[in-house]
Amino acid sequence: MSATLCTEDVKPMVEQLCGEFPTNLSEVDPSRILYVRGKGKRKPTSLTSVKNPWDLCTKFKFVLTVHGPKFDNLSEDKKAIAIFDELLRIKDFESGTLAGHTVVG
Repeated sequence: MSATLCTEDVKPMVEQLCGEFPTNLSEVDPSRILYVRGKGKRKPTSLTSVKNPWDLCTKFKFVLTVHGPKFDNLSEDKKAIAIFDELLRIKDFESGTLAGHTVVG
């Protein structure tokens, strides 16, 4: 799978969501998430934590991947919901732990 960075596309959405939902996303630090555009998944977005030993050599704790064209074909509202759903999975930002999905659909 080839992937490219998409910080300019997705990071502003994450920052806006963190501003609009400070209680729900209080632990999320948008500057410590790596934003990647990939291909070939069933879902429009996915979130993975940066595991050992990579967490020792980077500031990033998570990788948020948007899967085009699945992601690109969504409305702006649905893009925000997909990203919000991924961000809600973060249980502990510093330790990189994730929970299951909260939004069904």
